[in-house]
Amino acid sequence: MAGNQVSSKSSASPALIKTATQLVTSMSISPNAAQTKNVGQTFTITPTISPSNANNKNVNWTSSNTAVATVSKASTASGTAITVTCKAAGSATITATAADGSGKSASLSLTVINPVTALSLNKNQTTLQKSGASTTVTATVTPSSYTNVEWSISNTSIATITPNGTTCTIKPTSTTGTATLTAKAGSKTATCTVNVVNFTTTTYSYTGSVQSVTLPAGTYKLECWGAQGGSNGGIGGKGGYSVGILTLSNNETVYVYVGGTTTSKTGGFNGGGTASSSDRGGGGGSTDIRIGTDSLYARVIVAGGGGGAYNSVGGGFGGGIEGGTVTSGCQGYGGTQTSSGTGHCNSGGGFGIGGNGKSGSTVNGGGSGWYGGGGSNGSGGGSGYVYTSSSASNYPSGCLLNSLYYLTSAQTIAGNTSFPNVAGTGNETGHSGNGAAKITPVN
Repeated sequence: MAGNQVSSKSSASPALIKTATQLVTSMSISPNAAQTKNVGQTFTITPTISPSNANNKNVNWTSSNTAVATVSKASTASGTAITVTCKAAGSATITATAADGSGKSASLSLTVINPVTALSLNKNQTTLQKSGASTTVTATVTPSSYTNVEWSISNTSIATITPNGTTCTIKPTSTTGTATLTAKAGSKTATCTVNVVNFTTTTYSYTGSVQSVTLPAGTYKLECWGAQGGSNGGIGGKGGYSVGILTLSNNETVYVYVGGTTTSKTGGFNGGGTASSSDRGGGGGSTDIRIGTDSLYARVIVAGGGGGAYNSVGGGFGGGIEGGTVTSGCQGYGGTQTSSGTGHCNSGGGFGIGGNGKSGSTVNGGGSGWYGGGGSNGSGGGSGYVYTSSSASNYPSGCLLNSLYYLTSAQTIAGNTSFPNVAGTGNETGHSGNGAAKITPVN
């Protein structure tokens, strides 16, 4: 007979009768896997004792660290759940032990953490070249002690991931498209849009005609450098610089106009004003990028061209918020955010064009820009422009853009100021010669 032996005497017989006590042979609990819970959470554990005919089915409960977690009862019957209360961050082992002295027990490991109150990623989107370099996304979790971030991506044919705690490396495949990276910490989630494109950084040089490209959905850094104004003995005003970040949710055709400088009275390509006579300098052309439609009213970014010059009178620099104004001799005013610059003999600029010299006068051409500079002996420069939520109101009636195309981290810098050069190797103060544009996928 199994179990402890217990002695007794029968009233019918003086012989000693031995009866059996069935001890517990196995103990299990549910759940039995390791648990991770937040401070303040509770959960239940249910014990099961075998065999069912065990004489004593009571279970004793303990927590190895009552500062971290406590049990609701010290003893229960088989099948009766107890409640565990998570008190503080730390680790504890919850153990159920058979009360009959058989030594059978079961336990689970418990990790208690402070609840996640916030989760953010250092990128909400990334644009990667197909089969190109990887990038890493980093999660910031509150509290910072939480490092068990779960990562997933919606489409592994677009990109694959390698999670490592609070960081995740994304590697683009040879397939273009869009996927969503999701980070999960506790009850919080955060996402990053992953665009895999077949487009590398492209620099657009002066050609004298429009250049177009279809950009896949993604995020891009747009840069424009305006052209220098022409001259006849003087120094044409230098071009300005504009930069901004554009996020496209769909494929879009963009039109790139790179402004030209000039060595004659004829204005530079893309709106440079023409001088009144061959001994004067034409205005430099602005550089701009247009979205969806090849129109002045679809320009999302503009770098102003410099004004034309003559002899010792230099041209005004391209903008910038405003184009440069020449104050010597007859004044040629620079374009602004809302109006063109005025010039000598009614040689004012216009929207997207520099002022032309009036026939019979001695006037240089104004620089092109968002608004063009006025023509004069020393002509005004055209203004620059970046399309943002705060500058959209500067568009005249007829704007073909909407808030989907607002630039971020955008600025326009005047041609008398230092800004990055086209090669990306350093800075220049104003841009000389023909203009340029550059489109760079943003990681």
